[in-house]
Amino acid sequence: MNQTEQNWQNVLVVIHDVNDAEWKIITQLQNEIPSVRVIVDDNIEGAEWQFPRYDAILFGSNVTDINQLNIINEILPNSDLNTIMSLTQYKTLCNLPDQVQPTTEIVLENERLKKQMELLEGQNKDLKKSNEKLTSFAHVISHDLKGPLRTINSFGQLLESRNANALDDRSLEFIKLMRNNAKTMSKLIDDILTNAKMNVSQEALMLKPIDLNKVVENVTLMLSDKIRETNATITIGDLPVINGIESEFLQLFQNFVCNALKFSSPERPLELHISSFTQHAGEYIISIKDNGIGIAEDEQAKVFEKHYKSQNSNSAGTGLGLYTCQKIVEAYAGRIDVKSKLDEGTTFMFNLQQSRTDKDL
Repeated sequence: MNQTEQNWQNVLVVIHDVNDAEWKIITQLQNEIPSVRVIVDDNIEGAEWQFPRYDAILFGSNVTDINQLNIINEILPNSDLNTIMSLTQYKTLCNLPDQVQPTTEIVLENERLKKQMELLEGQNKDLKKSNEKLTSFAHVISHDLKGPLRTINSFGQLLESRNANALDDRSLEFIKLMRNNAKTMSKLIDDILTNAKMNVSQEALMLKPIDLNKVVENVTLMLSDKIRETNATITIGDLPVINGIESEFLQLFQNFVCNALKFSSPERPLELHISSFTQHAGEYIISIKDNGIGIAEDEQAKVFEKHYKSQNSNSAGTGLGLYTCQKIVEAYAGRIDVKSKLDEGTTFMFNLQQSRTDKDL
């Protein structure tokens, strides 16, 4: 008995956890028969849509009794022992060899893949050297940046300890803000250096639970001077705890708050509300809503582009703020969106997975 004697045209192969030997049989079957459909047993109820009728059904060793599947009578009329059999039975009946002889196409494809692998190996070596240089550079920059920060913090501490009685409350508050910002900047530099030395992955980045409520509180503390100057009001709802990197979330919310402060309306004090709600298990929606000048409809699709600056912006910014926000959100398998009306305000919304993915920023 062989394939030509059977004259099969359309064959359905039903598998579950197929092993290597059965995959070889399927490969040989596909080389010999015009139309072979391979389907997992859980999805067999939809198989009749692929071919109205099958000449034969073969099934893997781990598939539940094929005859118990109700769909068999519909897609294989007049079935008999020669049209329903296991892959192993088919191999025996057709005297198939144990090894599939490689075709010319397979040989050529293997050669192409081999050359591609050699190219990738060379690129990986170059990338490794580049990463080593970047890590060394990050060490130098870290040392050069943290030196002035230590000086700022030290002199702030001296001012606070030696002149506490001579300074008013406002001056002492300024010193406190200066020292807190110096400490925050030092921590950001440490995080950048740590990330430079590691591959960007969940294991390497040493993710930890981050309370977003505390993150936003730290951001408002860092920007308290600007918030006070603009008479802005910032309210914070109940935000989730995310397994991630604190410096990323500090950057994320700092960019959003700075953006709201920059585009506040001259006709009214800024009101900014940051809140969240759960959409699905392990997924959160974060909302940042303000009553600023708003964004024109034709600009809303562009605000997340790299180096894009609003027509209403007179600042010397780089246009990277919202672009960076988008990249951070994407690292947590999220998506960011904006809704806005001119002279009414803007709402940024994004979803976050409970833990960071392995996407690069």
